[in-house]
Amino acid sequence: MSGRLPLLELEVESATLLKDANIDCLSIFLAPISLDEYNKRLRAWLTESDEEVAMRMEVATQQIEAAKKCVGKKKVEGGGIVFDHMLVNSEVRGEACKHKL
Repeated sequence: MSGRLPLLELEVESATLLKDANIDCLSIFLAPISLDEYNKRLRAWLTESDEEVAMRMEVATQQIEAAKKCVGKKKVEGGGIVFDHMLVNSEVRGEACKHKL
């Protein structure tokens, strides 16, 4: 795997642990265009119950709020940067985000 970089999908807490451990990495928070749009996408996929959608929406709200506090600047608690960038996924398939990366 020499010369290849791993891609990790992490929530804010795990990304914080990586950065706090001084792991040299580029961290990007991928956010939906809006919570309303994210809710619509989840429901359109028809893969989860109303309760599961509600739980995912709650987690998404918490993650987005936490990420906004620590993108490209020191965390509120005084630690280092958690996310170097935040990209907004404006398309269902994320093609726009692929080009930004």
